[in-house]
Amino acid sequence: MRLLLDTSIPQGATEALVAAGHDVSCVSALPKGAASTDAKVLEHAARQGRILVTRDQQLGEHELLLGHEHRLLRVGNFKLADQAAAILQALAEHGAEMERGAVVTVEPGHVKVRPFTDGS
Repeated sequence: MRLLLDTSIPQGATEALVAAGHDVSCVSALPKGAASTDAKVLEHAARQGRILVTRDQQLGEHELLLGHEHRLLRVGNFKLADQAAAILQALAEHGAEMERGAVVTVEPGHVKVRPFTDGS
């Protein structure tokens, strides 16, 4: 899968995703890097056809997502050593939904999937 990793995703998870065969790009490689606004990060992910992977639980909860199809995986409060496995499992179980347009939030013991709806 094509992924855009936010700066909140640890290096170990990045390496595990690459090793698993995912096409990984990082927000830090954008022109403004970590200083990029949420809107610019979401726009870049959409333009590149990537699922944005972040630990920012506020991202996706505001008007940036309203009426727009986004592919977003929010990773909750996992121990550092467990984050890569949580991301890989979420991609395996819900990747197709995210590729169609959904916000998936994964927490220890809980997953929430919000598919994109255009209001029709």
